[in-house]
Amino acid sequence: MILTLTGGSGFGKTTIARELLKVLPQTSLITSLTTRAPRSTDLDGEYRYLSASEKENLDKIKLLWSTEVRGKFYATTRESVDCFLWPD
Repeated sequence: MILTLTGGSGFGKTTIARELLKVLPQTSLITSLTTRAPRSTDLDGEYRYLSASEKENLDKIKLLWSTEVRGKFYATTRESVDCFLWPD
């Protein structure tokens, strides 16, 4: 099962994710991509932080989804989800 937490900044997504990881130890995060700066509240492995030039080279990577919010880029690669859908 893949659970997606969606909401605006400050909505509590990271708080909910942190609690789920505590009570469901077999749960793991899918790492997303972003051009925003790291925050002290980010979970380990939650994001791979990209520079503007790295973002420009993403054409070679298959993205499952991507968006820009307030000038910052966010995306999840198909590869990061495939390992959950089709485990070895």
